[in-house]
Amino acid sequence: MISDAIARVLDAEDVLKPAHAVLGVADPDEARAAALAAVTEAEGREDRHRLAKALLLLAHVDRLASRFRQSHDIAVRASQLFRALGDTVGESGARSTLAHCSTCLGRNEEAVESALISVHLAQPDASAAHKAMLFNYLGVAYLWSRDFQKAGTALKLSIQIAEQSGGAVSAFQPLINQIFCEALAALAHRYHHGILPPLHRMVAARDRCEALVRQGQAAGLFHGGDTIGAATWLFTAALVRAWTGEPAAAAALIAQADALLAPHATPTMAHAFGRWVGAELAWARGDPREAIACCTLLVEMARQLEYEQLVCVGHQVLSELHEALHEPVEALAALRALRDREAMIRTESLQSRERAVQWHLDLRLVEQNVRELQGVSRHLERLSHEDSLTGLANRRCLEEKLRTVLDARQAGGAPLSVAFIDVDRFKLVNDRHSHHAGDLVLKAIAGLMLQAVRAQDVAARLAGDEFAILFQRADEAESASVCARISTAVRDHPWDEIAPGLAVTVSIGTAAARPGDSVESLLHRGDAAMYEAKRRLG
Repeated sequence: MISDAIARVLDAEDVLKPAHAVLGVADPDEARAAALAAVTEAEGREDRHRLAKALLLLAHVDRLASRFRQSHDIAVRASQLFRALGDTVGESGARSTLAHCSTCLGRNEEAVESALISVHLAQPDASAAHKAMLFNYLGVAYLWSRDFQKAGTALKLSIQIAEQSGGAVSAFQPLINQIFCEALAALAHRYHHGILPPLHRMVAARDRCEALVRQGQAAGLFHGGDTIGAATWLFTAALVRAWTGEPAAAAALIAQADALLAPHATPTMAHAFGRWVGAELAWARGDPREAIACCTLLVEMARQLEYEQLVCVGHQVLSELHEALHEPVEALAALRALRDREAMIRTESLQSRERAVQWHLDLRLVEQNVRELQGVSRHLERLSHEDSLTGLANRRCLEEKLRTVLDARQAGGAPLSVAFIDVDRFKLVNDRHSHHAGDLVLKAIAGLMLQAVRAQDVAARLAGDEFAILFQRADEAESASVCARISTAVRDHPWDEIAPGLAVTVSIGTAAARPGDSVESLLHRGDAAMYEAKRRLG
């Protein structure tokens, strides 16, 4: 069942390759229903990653059915989701679909931008098939933008990647697009100079394609179903022959392609392309009226298919044909239609870019909110591990750190010890000098502790006037030495600056970790050692 096949597609890392294999042979309506069901299921499960993949699949279905505006908008949503999820492979695939749709809709700047982003997102970890596809679509975006040099460079890279892939992907599709690039360049030359230029590069690319066909390596790069792809190739080969003086061979190829497309109930991109090739063949045979009829049908089909680039090609060729027939009114009407179409495309393109800008602004706001929430989260996390009065670690923080180092020590770690510190007769400090003075005493002791310990040690306030220190990589003798310095520093501190007649001392007990110690057992021994020191003080 198609729904089972689509479920397997959604489990793949790169949706486009398995999707192409499934959808190339599936009924378009059934495939779209299954893709929509996948979107609904992902939304119900609140699985954003699966939803992004399902949206990309749906965009691919609509693209194959020449619903380019619909596919474009769905691909935008998919790319936004992939980006938010940090899935660069998914975003790269979505942007390549977006680039192709933008190309067909005539939105050249958006197409090139999306194709360039998809290429850069995929480097350097993408598969050869994925990279070949991306450079292929970049070449297509450039060729329709009439930057034939950059288009040739991108398509050459796609061909090289395919040829070096060890059979993982065929160079057939970028070679076809290389022919198409030469065809558009020739069309522009004829429009401005009245004649076609030399076509040796187009013929060379055609010969390489024919060699791949003979070798059984005429696989596509996710461009459409097998039948449509085969028909497109036949029309491409026919165009070369029509322009190089082989009209009979061109007509035979067109007849083969039309036979392949006959089972399709509705027109496809291949049908529209075939009408242009038919117009060029009729013109080459000296039948401009038949060429005009083919071009008129091309414009109607391409408009129905939302293939704006071919609509513009149709109007351009119509203006040339009417000019050749010395029909200036009709030639001017065709040029006006071309300009009107180009103006409509520019308006749509601007609206699309405005939506993209708004999305980027919304994304910035979301990212800012996320950063603020992360900052709040880090602040709350710090507060949950910090004593609010002294700024030292609290009991929770000390116990978590102690548990970590004890676990490491069980595997043969360094010496470890703890010290418990208690302020002597602290209640009298509060009673005689105020609780404010008591707080200042605690803060001062915390500062003296921090001056005495090392960076790897943890000084903490447990509660009230009780403090503790975790000494890492220090035995009991070393920790006792540090504690003696702390005791002296506390005794000699100028306490009368806080309150006249104030004097403060501390009692300190230390304990070294033993094999099998838990957090509780080690802290208990340290606490007991501190009370023993306080008992000796009397």
